[in-house]
Amino acid sequence: SKATPVLPPADEYTNQYTSNNTEQPDVCWERLSQFAASFAETTSAKDRENVEFIVGIDEDDDVFNTIDANQRIRKILPIEVKVVFESIPPKMYGKVCQIWNRLSQRANRDFI
Repeated sequence: SKATPVLPPADEYTNQYTSNNTEQPDVCWERLSQFAASFAETTSAKDRENVEFIVGIDEDDDVFNTIDANQRIRKILPIEVKVVFESIPPKMYGKVCQIWNRLSQRANRDFI
């Protein structure tokens, strides 16, 4: 089994969106959709059964830290993969290496 931490590009974390900026969430949804399509096109269903996506979401994210968003993410990603959500605390915002470490530690707990 393999675990694949999923993290948006660094600029998504350093340029936090505001309530009056509705473009950025749309861009994030589109990027996730494109990633999921590319992943599905380049892997077999059998391979996807052994993959776990660990999705880090900021604790105070009003767009992505919701039940509806979690369901939408699960629908976007291929059905064969396991999806796990990991909460990212405010003290880690903008600290991409720390976020990656947190996601990889989660992957290790699940598979090693």
